[in-house]
Amino acid sequence: MKVLLSRFLSRFSLDQSLKATAYEGIDYSGPGGGIGGTAGGIGHDGRVDLHHGSATTFSILEQEEGGFDESDFLKVLRADLGRDIQESGGEIIESEGSSADEFHTKYKEGKIEGHIRISLSRRGKYYTLAADAAERSVQ
Repeated sequence: MKVLLSRFLSRFSLDQSLKATAYEGIDYSGPGGGIGGTAGGIGHDGRVDLHHGSATTFSILEQEEGGFDESDFLKVLRADLGRDIQESGGEIIESEGSSADEFHTKYKEGKIEGHIRISLSRRGKYYTLAADAAERSVQ
């Protein structure tokens, strides 16, 4: 049986998404780095379920006025991910910010339904950005 994975998720890299936002105030020269993995299985009904998790860290530059705007950063990242989904041939079903430090997007690409949740946490001037995605083949 062929395992289905959307083009979006097969190309997704949280590190690359972070760098592609080119958001002002992010320092890419720090310790940073990322980790991630994908796992899946085939159910008794023949449907395929996949899960992807990844995380990356970055620091922020010290700024005089206003500092790093976490809420605006997540809005920009959400728009960029939505564009990535659409450019991969997917359709956005729902996209919203669940809270000030996370958002989720539901999408469909052919016979695959998926969702991705992005969350942001801070410790000092360092941030951890985490992605949790799941996809399921539909019949």
